[in-house]
Amino acid sequence: MNRNKRSLAVDLKDPEGLAAVQELCATSDVVIQNFRPGVIDRLGLGYEQVSARNPAVVYCSVSGFGPEHEPATRPGFDIVVQAESGLMAATGPVDGPASKVGVALTDVLTGLNAAVGILGALMRARVTGRGEDISVSLVNSTLSSLVNLAQQALVTGAEPARVGNAHTTIVPYQVFPTKDAEVVIAAGNDALYQRLCSAIDRPDLGTDPRYATNPERVAHRGNWSRSCPRRCGSGPPNTGCGSWSRPGSPPVGYAGCWTPCAPRTPTATTSCAPWSTPPPDRWSRSVRASA
Repeated sequence: MNRNKRSLAVDLKDPEGLAAVQELCATSDVVIQNFRPGVIDRLGLGYEQVSARNPAVVYCSVSGFGPEHEPATRPGFDIVVQAESGLMAATGPVDGPASKVGVALTDVLTGLNAAVGILGALMRARVTGRGEDISVSLVNSTLSSLVNLAQQALVTGAEPARVGNAHTTIVPYQVFPTKDAEVVIAAGNDALYQRLCSAIDRPDLGTDPRYATNPERVAHRGNWSRSCPRRCGSGPPNTGCGSWSRPGSPPVGYAGCWTPCAPRTPTATTSCAPWSTPPPDRWSRSVRASA
């Protein structure tokens, strides 16, 4: 992740160190800072000071909550932002506590948003010679990631219910147990759902009027979920998998730490291919291969 980077440690409270950084900013295409709000201006390295010497600079400030959220000076920590944004409320078991995502997702999303904003501003600066002052926050980046859940709340005025490893508006789109693993089945439309019923030898689920369309399946989610595992969980993970890997079949994935479906990528859930037993060092080899 840090390949081709060069680092420089400078004491900004030292006059010579501060002067050195000011000179760097005066000749840089991009300046990124994530000090708490107000600190960078007191150091004389804010956007106004830097752009006065370098009008084409693309200046990006990364913060926890941004200037529009009160109090704006709070430090940003991933788990706090996951909680306040509603991401934790949407994550976890239906009857259990709210859960944080397993990685620092707020940091990752904010970095991606910052990169996109910087690249767009750089393109314009190359043409016009005019830079930009960009502000990116952890909380706004995480709020934008709520996509359909946020839209659902805005349209209905109600807080979306937590559905665990299922989907709020698609059935089936969830985890099912097998003898020695858990399998994800995602039938995202009615045609895939009918193929799923055929693949698991449950034509009755395909002809039952309660499950004829996705809205009906969502309305009868509980009944459908209780019916399907009688076949979905009756064998090892490779049961029926070969037939599901053909084009047009419902996507199936292995929900585990290892990824026998895609040995070159360290992904928890992937599209199904013929199953195999991963070697003990699969994870470490995948990380090295993708680094």
